[in-house]
Amino acid sequence: REYFKIKDVRISIDNNIKYKLYLNNNFLNDENSVVEIKTSINKNLDELIEDFPYQKNRFSKYCNAVEKIIFK
Repeated sequence: REYFKIKDVRISIDNNIKYKLYLNNNFLNDENSVVEIKTSINKNLDELIEDFPYQKNRFSKYCNAVEKIIFK
């Protein structure tokens, strides 16, 4: 995990994500990177979108792990 701070925005980037199967101690690798942007609830949304003009989508590492295990 890497951390960055730009103005009043905190950014974390997760790479090389691994999920562990506790039944057999195997690991599953995830080729995705996850970027999280966090800021104050009082942050102006228009300003945030202007500073970070990227597509937004929801992502859950937990749900992704479950999906990888089921459809492995």
